[in-house]
Amino acid sequence: MHRRAFTLIELLITIALIAILIAILLPALSGAKEAANVSYCLANLGTLSKTAAMYMDDNGRKVQPWYLGLKNYDPGWVSEYIYGGFQHSVPNPDPRIGATADTYMIPTRFRPYNKYIAPGVDGKNPIRSYICPSDKTWRTPIVGESYDDPTQSPDAYSSWQVNGNSYAINWYWLQGPPWWGDESWYQFLPSFSLAGEQMLKDKVGGEAAKFVMFTEQAMNFFMYDARPQSGQFGVSLIPDLGPGWHKKWSRYSVGYLDGHSEHRYVDTRYSDGEGFDVWPTHRYFAR
Repeated sequence: MHRRAFTLIELLITIALIAILIAILLPALSGAKEAANVSYCLANLGTLSKTAAMYMDDNGRKVQPWYLGLKNYDPGWVSEYIYGGFQHSVPNPDPRIGATADTYMIPTRFRPYNKYIAPGVDGKNPIRSYICPSDKTWRTPIVGESYDDPTQSPDAYSSWQVNGNSYAINWYWLQGPPWWGDESWYQFLPSFSLAGEQMLKDKVGGEAAKFVMFTEQAMNFFMYDARPQSGQFGVSLIPDLGPGWHKKWSRYSVGYLDGHSEHRYVDTRYSDGEGFDVWPTHRYFAR
């Protein structure tokens, strides 16, 4: 008894149907994977925000930067990654920074958040709580530099590989910058530390739920020159909105001062908006 074989046309139709089904399913599978990555990222940010609150409580909510008293360390520049994170093995590819970066030099065990998140960890082993699975960009803007769209040149590394952390802390309000000496680069920015301690005491309730403590690195890049929506201090030198790590335009994962985290739309040209604020309250600082 002979069995009938597929004809060439039937085989081509079958292959075409399989290809169509794959084309339909792949975006759904990719979307499901990215949704899982967002959840992982938000869990990390929630942990970081709660850790920051514990750190402030344990240290009397003082604004003095911890690393200024670190022996045998004189950072050439200070970044927004060293309150936590880990000592990575890749020197910063920016030739102006290279191996002098604080994230490359400061040992993991000295970073204050790590005693809560990864007690006893040392060396250059990655700490998962500081890694976003969708992390795609390492570049961090240097204060005062001209705008250079990071999307125009693909990155060879992720932020956690170069910075030891996928998440940037909103550090300006926490530590200064009076110790930089010259604040002319931000003429509208008074020294945050002059009122930082009082601001932290009063940042409760609705204020804490809006105040952004941590951002994914992609948002940090596009927002470093954000200005208030009032226009009182001009407009941002960065005119563009950028892509977040999770495949949605200008949507980012952020952690707030009250400990919760969100994946949301942020217009990075502005320092404030519906449901978020990256500057201290009007009460303490001119905006």
